[in-house]
Amino acid sequence: MKIRDFARDFMGRQVAFDQTFHRAQVQAPDGSWLKTWEAGPTHRRVGWVVGVRWLATGFTERDDYGHTFIAQGKRIPCYLVTTWPTQEPWRVPPEAVTVLTEPEEPQLMSEAERKFMSEQSQAWARDAKGRFTEEPLTKIGVGVGGKT
Repeated sequence: MKIRDFARDFMGRQVAFDQTFHRAQVQAPDGSWLKTWEAGPTHRRVGWVVGVRWLATGFTERDDYGHTFIAQGKRIPCYLVTTWPTQEPWRVPPEAVTVLTEPEEPQLMSEAERKFMSEQSQAWARDAKGRFTEEPLTKIGVGVGGKT
């Protein structure tokens, strides 16, 4: 992928994606860590392409001064896609990006996340002015959908 081709074809375009990269690491027997990026599924999101990055994979090593760096790895290209200007962009595999021909409203959270936040806000007591008080009315679960 050349930056020039990327900028011409994708920069600023609205896209849909259903996979994102997340960091994974495994400790080797010699004590070093194998750091990789793995693509994992997510619910369908819509956003704008704001950049491109090369994600480094490989083993961590230390130099003579104690600084840690990644060596013996490869680079994986990814698109940076944001669903809102003030949010951190998602790292998206190029094969998971679909360019939209018709504009769509970006969905900032899934229905499960929206329901969870609604349940959370209703679980807390409020004072006469509608402000949250210190103690919740019920035990609040951890995770989406109230799962503990």
